[in-house]
Amino acid sequence: MRTGVRDDVVTMFCRRMAAIHKKGRDQLETLREVHRAESERLLGVFGDVLDGVREALVPAEQPIGQEGIDAAANTPESGAGGEGQEVVAERAGRLVLKALEEAGGLDALAAAHEAVSAHHGNNYLPLLEVHYRSHRSALFTLVESIDLESTNAERSVLDAVEYLHAQRGARGAFVPDQVSVEWTGPDGEPVTVRLSVDVDAFASAMWRKILKDPNRPGMLVRRHLEVCVFSYLAAELRSGDIAVAGSDSYEPLRV
Repeated sequence: MRTGVRDDVVTMFCRRMAAIHKKGRDQLETLREVHRAESERLLGVFGDVLDGVREALVPAEQPIGQEGIDAAANTPESGAGGEGQEVVAERAGRLVLKALEEAGGLDALAAAHEAVSAHHGNNYLPLLEVHYRSHRSALFTLVESIDLESTNAERSVLDAVEYLHAQRGARGAFVPDQVSVEWTGPDGEPVTVRLSVDVDAFASAMWRKILKDPNRPGMLVRRHLEVCVFSYLAAELRSGDIAVAGSDSYEPLRV
């Protein structure tokens, strides 16, 4: 009965992580649909900007004002049609600003660009944390109820799981990649143990991109880290690289 329960716990954990990933992928597709029209609009604005610059490089048919004429005459280098570069640049700037203003203004365009760029490409991993929050306590409880064993010499994911156990009570947005914890030794005496998580050893480039902040060396984004470690734990449980003591379907291979 205990063996069956352990199997059920691991299966539940793996299925829940798979469901979180599916929700993340579905949300990314929904965001793509929402932002598709906005992406096309931004491309249109970019086309208008290019047209403005191209128009500025064409010699003006009408005088552009005495100041522009004087600037062109006093500029040794000239642009299209012999006009001074400053004159061309000024005309291009006016046309570009006009295109941006007609499209809603610089601030609105910058916000739209940020929203579209945030979910450009196939990286849905930053979206997982939202779907993970409501399952966090249950996932920790499931993992803490089983004894994990590595079936090979690679222990980076298991070390990361131990690190998460020690940091379960953390509430900050960032956590250090190394912590010291007090454990009770075999003789009952307190022992200081150094725990660390090396995301470079197991996490993909897409994960590392959202886990690390260039301005915070040695720190990791806590919520993303938890999802990342549990995702790799589920993958290694399914592949057999990590086993569960006393299990049947996920038992370690005995030679």
